[in-house]
Amino acid sequence: MTDISHPAGALGLGPAEIESQSFAIIQAELGETGLPPGEAAVLTRVIHASADFDYRENLRFSPGALAAGIAALRAGQPIVTDTEMARAGINREAAAEFGCDIHCFIRHPEVREAASRSGLTRSRAAVDLALRQGLQGIYLVGNAPSALLRILELHQEGQLTPRLVVGVPVGFVEVVESKERLQASPLPHITCRGRKGGSSIAVAIINAMLRLAASQPAGSGEGITMPEKARVILITGDGKGKTTAALGMVMRSLAHRRQVLLARFCKTGPSGELVILQRLGGTRIISSECGRPPAREDPDFSRHAEAAQQLWEDVLELLPVPDLLVLDEVCLAVGRGLLDEAEVLAGLEKLRPNQVAILTGRQASLGLIARADTVSDCLNLKHAFARGRSAEPGIEF
Repeated sequence: MTDISHPAGALGLGPAEIESQSFAIIQAELGETGLPPGEAAVLTRVIHASADFDYRENLRFSPGALAAGIAALRAGQPIVTDTEMARAGINREAAAEFGCDIHCFIRHPEVREAASRSGLTRSRAAVDLALRQGLQGIYLVGNAPSALLRILELHQEGQLTPRLVVGVPVGFVEVVESKERLQASPLPHITCRGRKGGSSIAVAIINAMLRLAASQPAGSGEGITMPEKARVILITGDGKGKTTAALGMVMRSLAHRRQVLLARFCKTGPSGELVILQRLGGTRIISSECGRPPAREDPDFSRHAEAAQQLWEDVLELLPVPDLLVLDEVCLAVGRGLLDEAEVLAGLEKLRPNQVAILTGRQASLGLIARADTVSDCLNLKHAFARGRSAEPGIEF
């Protein structure tokens, strides 16, 4: 029997042979981990990078974190890291296969200036710059606990909802505390307990995930299914409940830590859902600030049309960010001529395959109905308004 713990002539082996024997040693010493295959593969890569078997006990995955990260990679989400060392270590070719850009802003002039002005760390300022650039993908922290703490602060404020946080800062000051806060957060995350970590560990984790994303067929072993195109749900009709139904799916999406963009066409004023969504975080709300559209011959029609067009342009600019896009009353906006049907259909084609769009409103056009995967018609069999009852807080708004 060959003793793999001390392979003879290892110095004369090529890189592939050395790697193969290294993994054989790791597997022999590691034994059964009790982890799902994907998580075990990540752990093995971390030990390979560190020669530290303590990670068997210290590496932590939140429920569904690995699946969320792999889905984000397959969707071409950006990777934001806190050090140039980590950026250099990420497998660029593998990331490029999925269209994932890799960012590190630690040396950016804006970051230097902001850190100098505020007296805070550049790592913290770099997270702020990533947010300003609209990056909501995978955040990789291998060095600075201040970066991890800033990510958590921005998430708590409802401004930042990464698909995955790999939080493995190393050191003595705020390192353990930042990891504990990450583990207590609802964000999908991979971390390690204690003071250990580092950029090399962060890189090992993300590169292992890139390997898994490339090697596993979509939907195998990780509960991930990548459809060919975005799913579109359309809710129309003269009856009550269109926006209400959409908001139910918003709640479900937030429960699954997905990011939501709610665009309100043909609506203005306060409403109960806006208050609670702002409290919950995870939802970006934009509005045309114009109410029900007038007839085309009305002098005020052009103002409504301009407001709807501006809102649609804002939607297109934010399109890469949300997992769920709610275009509330967009059917009415198209039906009344505020928006062009062809422009809306073209915008829907820009959605990623794993995004979902919900379109609501009366007068849904034939083109929007044809594009939708699911269409529901809310019938007006009876309505309290017809008997003179007024709109009530908590029911209609």
